[in-house]
Amino acid sequence: MKRAVDQWLDGHEAEICGLAQTLFAHPETAGEEYTAARTLSEYLETQGFYVERGTAGLETAFTAHWGSEGPVIAFLAEYDALPQLGQRPVPRQDALPGNGHGCGHNLLGAGIVGAACAAAAALGQSGTPGRVVVFGCPEEEICRGKIVMAQAGCFDAVDAALSWHPADRNQVSEEVFQAMVSRKFRFYGRSAHAAASPEQGRSALDAAELTNVAVNYLREHVPDDVRMHYVYTSSGEKPNVVPDYAEIWYYIRAYRASVMRDAERRVILAAEGAAHATETRMETEELTASPQTLLNHVLSEALYRCFVEAGAPVFSPEEQAFADQLRQTMELPGPALNTEILPLTGQPCYVAGSTDVSEVSHRVPTVTLNTVCQVRGLPGHHWGVTACSGAPLGMRGMMAAARTLGCFACELYTEPELLHRARAEWEAARPIS
Repeated sequence: MKRAVDQWLDGHEAEICGLAQTLFAHPETAGEEYTAARTLSEYLETQGFYVERGTAGLETAFTAHWGSEGPVIAFLAEYDALPQLGQRPVPRQDALPGNGHGCGHNLLGAGIVGAACAAAAALGQSGTPGRVVVFGCPEEEICRGKIVMAQAGCFDAVDAALSWHPADRNQVSEEVFQAMVSRKFRFYGRSAHAAASPEQGRSALDAAELTNVAVNYLREHVPDDVRMHYVYTSSGEKPNVVPDYAEIWYYIRAYRASVMRDAERRVILAAEGAAHATETRMETEELTASPQTLLNHVLSEALYRCFVEAGAPVFSPEEQAFADQLRQTMELPGPALNTEILPLTGQPCYVAGSTDVSEVSHRVPTVTLNTVCQVRGLPGHHWGVTACSGAPLGMRGMMAAARTLGCFACELYTEPELLHRARAEWEAARPIS
């Protein structure tokens, strides 16, 4: 079966890279991924998958099914881009207007589709029972899509979920991403002429600013892992009008959901206090919330063995030269590319950041692979990541991920005891908050 995965990917590599290039050329932000969802789902249909669109009421989500019996292995595809990160695939900053794949989700989506199709081909060739499900998951960059899908029960019948993400290192992820809540605060005041009659106005903008001042004082009095960051989404139109409406958008994070929720409670208190101080009215809305990642060591160890067997991506001289040039442009220390597979440590690695894959990990045993698709040391959500995501360098790492995940899925289909042990570990660990 693993030979069949290799053969399928060798024969369809140009198609999978073409999918990634199409997504790169049409970068769409969260909730707007119409081209990406259509491109990936239509390709899956050509490979014998039955596709349901609009999963969980999300217009740019889909669910693709192959097979009718046997273990259910889910492949998690993401494909949203980031605003203002348009960039040509060259080793210097050469911006394009608009969005860009500064997190490599064009590679992620195409690579997952490649892995799933290869696994389905191997099942069909061998006659082994197994069901392949590809979840097209939008809105990861705002940590929402998989949460909505999970609440709709999409993952309830899944035996294991497989994810991957482009990175600057080769590893089976032991990273625990932070719990996060996304929340908006809206303030309603009273407009007035800011010069002639300011005393008659009640500034919603003042309330928003006082909220942020209070939160910035709060930072000294929360645990070190708490992160609270915000943007103004509405703050008035002209300086000579007292703003009667203002809106701020917060992400609040911590390594434990309970700590995150306590920090959130205190931010809400700050907003309430600011509204009282300015005689405005405050409303708040939770947009989404995700727990911290729940690791599964059984799956991690098995995936690591498959990764070592399949091998890390091997880059061509041209790809290495691209990486070297980008490293020099960014003045990063060498070497430009990590080439080894990092060993498992058996210990969680707590990282600052969040993903809605964490929600899936609380619904079903889940594991994530990282392969080198970018230059070592690049900051996330950066034009350099966009450049790598559209370059042959990124495609090379993507194909390595597809190969490893496709082979790993075949192992899960043929070794039911592995799934049983993964489920037992997950059930024992799930109550931990």
